[in-house]
Amino acid sequence: MEPAQQIKPQEHEIDIIEIISILWKARKLIAIITSSSIAIGILYILFATKMYSGTITLYPAQSGAKNPMVQMAAQMGMAGATAGDANYNIPDVVKSRTLSEQIVAHEWEVEGFDKKVNLLEFFDKINNPEKPDWVKSKKDEDEWQQRRLYSYSTMIARDRISVNANVKTGLVTVEVIMEQPKLARDIANFISVFVSNWVNDTQKESIRKNLEFINERATVLGTELQEAENELKKFRETNRNILNSPDLQLELQRLQRQVTIKQEVYLTMIKQREINQIEENKSADVIRILDKAIIKPFSSLPNKKNVLIISFIIGLSCSIIFVLTSYKNKSKLFIHKIIK
Repeated sequence: MEPAQQIKPQEHEIDIIEIISILWKARKLIAIITSSSIAIGILYILFATKMYSGTITLYPAQSGAKNPMVQMAAQMGMAGATAGDANYNIPDVVKSRTLSEQIVAHEWEVEGFDKKVNLLEFFDKINNPEKPDWVKSKKDEDEWQQRRLYSYSTMIARDRISVNANVKTGLVTVEVIMEQPKLARDIANFISVFVSNWVNDTQKESIRKNLEFINERATVLGTELQEAENELKKFRETNRNILNSPDLQLELQRLQRQVTIKQEVYLTMIKQREINQIEENKSADVIRILDKAIIKPFSSLPNKKNVLIISFIIGLSCSIIFVLTSYKNKSKLFIHKIIK
């Protein structure tokens, strides 16, 4: 039998002890690169545009009870009657173009301006955009104004407003970041009022439309019930002796059944009308503002802690990769001088 061949270690096998030794010998270089990265992070913190936040919380009313229109449709088997039911999603409303355009067009009290200005003027002062060459007439000016309005409103909805909805509790948190703390607070409170009014008005409009539908159906059903009752009365008056006629008895039962059905449907409509009238007169709001925004004197962006941690990780990682790669390729002679 041939002796078992000894397994030789692979040439490229990683030697952890050797790597640690190399890194330890190059610790000064690693410290310099990592410190430089942290210094860059500190410079970024010092010179980056500071952003301030304003935060609000909204709490939707519990929607455990069904809408009166849904109850009526379930009792009557009329699926189409639920068309007026109000459906809304608060994050969608907060991120809507309608709201962001109103935010941009609204006039705010802004530091650095003698009067209230809209966000078009505010961002123009920051960005200092140049007027395009094609803007020559009043019509061109209006079109350029509209383009800027759309551009800034899109940026506001995408970058300056964040929404977080708690699935379990339904609590909605909205955060606004702006260059000035007072402006961030004012915009956040503006959003809370807009969302509250929009959702509450939409709900009330839905109830009003439901009530209009019920009133129309109640009127039609009332007329049909009266006609059915008159037809039954006329039949009884003209056919007093029906005991000996099975056909007349069946006709009488049909007319009575028709009156009974229309009475039940009509009474259901009347009940639902009362319910909707009560809902219409209620003053309770669907959306309630739980916390209003306040002025936060400390900037939220850039996040100093996160910037320093990321700068440290990047500097340390890059320095380690640089040292190991240079040592392996023997392409950086000064690395070998350091670690020898």
